[in-house]
Amino acid sequence: MNLDFALVNRALLNIGMAQLVPDDRKENNEAWRTAKGYFLDTMLEALEQVEWTGAKRRRELCPAQMPFKGNSDFAYAYSLPIECAKPIELDGQAYFEVEGRLLYTDGTPARLLYVSNGRRLIDQVFVSAGGSRRPLVPSYYTGGNADRARRHEWGDNIITGGNALSERISGEDGSLTVAPPREADEDFPDYRELRLEPNFYLYWENLLSSKYALRLTDKPDLTMVYFNKAIAIGRAAEVVSIQHSAAKRKAADTWQEELGLR
Repeated sequence: MNLDFALVNRALLNIGMAQLVPDDRKENNEAWRTAKGYFLDTMLEALEQVEWTGAKRRRELCPAQMPFKGNSDFAYAYSLPIECAKPIELDGQAYFEVEGRLLYTDGTPARLLYVSNGRRLIDQVFVSAGGSRRPLVPSYYTGGNADRARRHEWGDNIITGGNALSERISGEDGSLTVAPPREADEDFPDYRELRLEPNFYLYWENLLSSKYALRLTDKPDLTMVYFNKAIAIGRAAEVVSIQHSAAKRKAADTWQEELGLR
């Protein structure tokens, strides 16, 4: 994912600041450093705070591998997907707690509904002499359950340079280095570009304006103005998310149906 100049410039214009251009990246000026420094963290913050409808994903969790600190209140521990920004609920509405990157619950198997932040793994594979018999595969596996073979899933977002078509770069010591994938040259290579509802970007824009006002201007009042705008947008989005979830649930039986009269 690269820095979105259009989004950043809207955030800067909100507080009366000059726009950035791609050449500012090369000059590494203060405005560019500030824009880049806040861009990703503010996106992650925005995703963690609201249940954005367009960012919801559902997948079966992988049992956590030892060693890890257990939780005596629950029977099972699962690893959260690498892209999980905000856990929402388990299938069956089972109770759960999250500690670090582990989810504890009594349910098995565990299918989690969560908000995705688009994080991915870029696996840089190195090939050394004498290792040609080993398969070139990423070492990170998730998804499935303990009784089933490990598999890669869409939510892992694994990007690898270790395929037969990748360019090999010869080193002076005789080793071969797999050329990095094109994503490695992005501003934020560990995250893919998101495609969410318009209100998410408006929320993100206002949070950026709030932070830029505090860092780049002598108008602290603007910080609260745009922060409050973001909060209002987030609350409206939560209402939409709740309405969408309620529409997918089966309505409760009427008393006539419970008595077998209908």
